[in-house]
Amino acid sequence: MSEQPGKPRAWRGPRHAPKKKNSVGREILEWVITLGVAVVVALLIHTFIGQPYTVLGPSMQPTLYTGERVILSKITYRVAEPQAGDIVVVKYPESGRNPNGKNFYIKRVVGVAGDVIAVKGGVLLRNGQAVEEPYLGEMMGWDFPETTVPAGSVFVMGDNRNNSTDSRSAEVGAIPLSHVVGKAYCIYWPLNRISSVYD
Repeated sequence: MSEQPGKPRAWRGPRHAPKKKNSVGREILEWVITLGVAVVVALLIHTFIGQPYTVLGPSMQPTLYTGERVILSKITYRVAEPQAGDIVVVKYPESGRNPNGKNFYIKRVVGVAGDVIAVKGGVLLRNGQAVEEPYLGEMMGWDFPETTVPAGSVFVMGDNRNNSTDSRSAEVGAIPLSHVVGKAYCIYWPLNRISSVYD
């Protein structure tokens, strides 16, 4: 039924604009919390799971070249120990640092605790047996005497055997497991080099 002309309408009180669900302050707080959580997650991943690593120097050629970036797993060696053939990032002792202070290097594990390592006629020997190394660009140009890898350590060499400071050096020696940062898995930069480091 339509209203009768002239009949006053009932007063319903003043109209108010609807309240905003979230104030500006609350929205800012939510952004801060979100960013904080993201930073914490990123730090946890970087510390315990994985991180990128940029190759510097020619010591791992032809497997890895200067400027290439690899994904490094930090969690692998929390559940297992390094194996011969693994490509790892290791921290060198103070005596093994180069002049610019760098002491993190990427190398290949060639021996683990108890292994006897030697190089004769340019060929790597592990426990008296020649090791096939198809990833090398050239054979090592000098011999290395038999050395037993100590307990809790790994013996590392660069794939560029004639241009690598590694466990063969008295200043470096065998690397304690506590100085193994993580295992390299794949190249992710540059894009045309995306691949496993073990291909």
